[in-house]
Amino acid sequence: MIPSIPPPNFATAFSPFSPAGRATVGEESRELKGSPLQAVEAPAQPARAENRRGPDERPAEVEERERLRDPRRESQQQASQEQAAEQRQQEQDRRQIEQLAARDREVRAHEQAHAAVGGQYAGAPQFTFKRGPDGLNYAVAGEVKISTGAVANDPEATIAKAQQIRRAALAPSEPSPQDRRVAAEAVQLELNARAQLQELRREEARIEETRIEEAQLAEELEARKQEEARLEAQRRESTQRDARDAEEAAGRLAEFNNRSIDINRRLIDIGVAAPLNPAGRLFDQIV
Repeated sequence: MIPSIPPPNFATAFSPFSPAGRATVGEESRELKGSPLQAVEAPAQPARAENRRGPDERPAEVEERERLRDPRRESQQQASQEQAAEQRQQEQDRRQIEQLAARDREVRAHEQAHAAVGGQYAGAPQFTFKRGPDGLNYAVAGEVKISTGAVANDPEATIAKAQQIRRAALAPSEPSPQDRRVAAEAVQLELNARAQLQELRREEARIEETRIEEAQLAEELEARKQEEARLEAQRRESTQRDARDAEEAAGRLAEFNNRSIDINRRLIDIGVAAPLNPAGRLFDQIV
């Protein structure tokens, strides 16, 4: 059975004469656009085929038909669009509030970590706030002031302070570039304090060596003084002993002389010996 073919709609299929090689308007090539022959209009679709298109293929017509059928549809669509816009705005506000709240928690935890570890060298956290869509203020930035100066005339205390400052600067889980700069300054402060401490210890060692040398010299001087005193005592004792010996010798010599004189006198008296200087001898010699 051969199906019947509906007659063509010649009214919609008619088109003006088109030379061979020409295309419809908007479809001609770059070379044909420069031709003196004008492009032809595309043939209209058959009415039967136009009527067979679905609603998805002609949405403008369906929407216009629905609008004409129900005059309230346009206001409903506008209300629906406004409601959708409001919902989108609410969703955007909700996401912004969540982001601000998360940032607030992060900033407060960050600065509180600085303050907790910094101790006596850290001040109270200071925050910069931003008002959210809900009318509340959320902290979006903050800072904690930390004293980074050295302790006067105390390198050991400065070293301990620098170490605490470094721990405070790196206390948050994600230190900022500024935090890392403060930590680097604390490291430099510690290095300078250690250099000062080494110099101070070297100076103390020199002072101690000088004190020990002075003590040794004092001991040597005292020992020398004691030795000189001992020698002087020995000299005096020797001098005294020599004086006693000389005195004893002089006494013995005087006693010996006296005995000799006494013996000579006795010998002269008994006529055993002649006197050494008889009477008149000196006179005889002078005459």
